[in-house]
Amino acid sequence: MTTQSKEADSQIATSAPLAGAQPLAGVPAGGRVAKTKDTLSVLVTALPIVGAVGTFFVWAAANFYVGDVEITPNRSYNALTVKVYDAKGQEATFHSPKFQLMPGSYHIVMNADDSKAQHADAKIAFQQKANITLNLPEDSARSSDEKSKSDAKAADDNEESKSKTKRWWQFWRSKNPE
Repeated sequence: MTTQSKEADSQIATSAPLAGAQPLAGVPAGGRVAKTKDTLSVLVTALPIVGAVGTFFVWAAANFYVGDVEITPNRSYNALTVKVYDAKGQEATFHSPKFQLMPGSYHIVMNADDSKAQHADAKIAFQQKANITLNLPEDSARSSDEKSKSDAKAADDNEESKSKTKRWWQFWRSKNPE
């Protein structure tokens, strides 16, 4: 090898990797690659850490930034359905008398044992308990309503069974065999 080829090889090794790229002030040409590699390694390491911290804050807000709601009925019940609506119109359904909500104003629709739905508005505060009273009808009033419903259903079932006893090919049977 001649001295000219050695000089050309050293020029190629020390030249900028991109044509026309200007070297950074105070950083040798080979140092730019090392500095970029160091910067990217720091970013690649920091990105998952920032994501984990953000996930933790979202989890903590969802689990601890809540208020308690307790529905207290005036008598016992078999089934309870509570529908909660917020100001945006989002709906959540609960089947328990105790549940948690994010702080804010809510409209609550309560229904126990297929009785008439009752509406209430509640303001939920951070780490506070909101008690909502559910006034259910007495057992005697409920039993008379249930009895009238069951009598009406039995009459419908009886009429339906009579109409099913006559088949299309039984033309000789009368409509009311009684």
